Amino acid sequence: MKITPFAMAALVTMGCGSTIEHYTEDTGTDAEDTDVTADTAVDGMDVPADTIHTDSTPADTAGDTVAFDTAPDPFDVPPDTMTDPVDVPIDSTPDTVLDTSPDPIDVISDDVPIEPVPEVCTNGIDDDIDGRTDCMDSDCLAAEACAGTCYPISTIACSGTVSSSNTAAGATDRIDEYSCASWVGWEGSEVAYRLNLTMRRGVTMNLTGLTADMDLFLLSGTPTVCDADDCLTRSIATDTNPELISTTLDPGTYYILVDGYSGATSPFTLTVTCAAPENCSNGSDDDGDGLADCADSDCDTFPACVSLCSPAGVLSCGSSLTGNTSAMGATDVVDAYSCTTWPETGNEFTYSFASASPTAMDVTFTIDNLSSTYLDLFVIQVTSADATCNPMQCTGSSTTDDSSDSVSIRTTAGSTYFVVVDGYAETTGTYRITATCP
Repeated sequence: MKITPFAMAALVTMGCGSTIEHYTEDTGTDAEDTDVTADTAVDGMDVPADTIHTDSTPADTAGDTVAFDTAPDPFDVPPDTMTDPVDVPIDSTPDTVLDTSPDPIDVISDDVPIEPVPEVCTNGIDDDIDGRTDCMDSDCLAAEACAGTCYPISTIACSGTVSSSNTAAGATDRIDEYSCASWVGWEGSEVAYRLNLTMRRGVTMNLTGLTADMDLFLLSGTPTVCDADDCLTRSIATDTNPELISTTLDPGTYYILVDGYSGATSPFTLTVTCAAPENCSNGSDDDGDGLADCADSDCDTFPACVSLCSPAGVLSCGSSLTGNTSAMGATDVVDAYSCTTWPETGNEFTYSFASASPTAMDVTFTIDNLSSTYLDLFVIQVTSADATCNPMQCTGSSTTDDSSDSVSIRTTAGSTYFVVVDGYAETTGTYRITATCP
């Protein structure tokens, strides 16, 4: 190593015990002092934020005087330690609504059994789940709302026979009158049987073995409704005479009722037989009742068998005429009308009536001064192009046993009607007929 003369002189001098001090300006700090580091100066820029304190109390303790430390900073607290609704699972807070009142959506329907309740007789629901609804339920046998309806004790089949009485278990006393009879009086108990047909059949019902005046009724209905207002026909022979109904029925549900007239009670045997319906155009007695084709009453509504009435007189508004169903002009070709189930087998007398009003009007036809209350009144509307008097186009009737019968209709402008006086069960007689217009 090379040593300059100046350096050599300095070393000699220092070696002689002299001391040379080097100072900076009055800063109190030695610019060359390498013992003092940046860490000895509390420089906020060099120290992590969490280590800064303004007193001797550790940060985040109760004594920390730093403002943001005394209130916990959400960013310093782990999310799971905060009771934030978003962070807290739903199940950690009991749901008193769902737990105390089970929600149908939360409960599997198959796990909740349907509990039967007492039958309500008027709501159309099988409340007690026994297969019978409303008045067809034995719980409703005495219900006031079920008056006029029947309760089938069982189902009877074609070619079936049953022996019972109208005092047997299941008999009811809810029906005193029927729509197919023009009077009341069946105050005795009734027994009803259901008849189900899956095809059109000729049906014969026989009631025998009677010891009192029992009668036989046939009602249309549905599997859940049996109403005396739906009576189709009846057999009401007097005293202990047997009862017989023979008719052709379409597929459906029917009810056969055995009822006691004037409070009568009696044992009975009911027999039902079914046959193929009469074919009205093959020349054979298909249903075995001794009558073939149009001679059979089953064919009364068959187009080729319908007998047409023939007008022999003319009615007009305000006219009043006397007549006799046995007099000239009367005929005996019509025994049935589409608006009644009664056998009108007596002679008939027919009138034509033409509405002269340019607008619709109400007209009332009346028969009175009757020699027999079994004379009935029918009104037929002309609906065919040839203006025939077709009893199957009957639009109104009165078949009471009163001293007069009336039928009111609303006519259309220029329309034609036929008014027929006919006799029930071979009845003939005299009458007065009147047409009353506004």
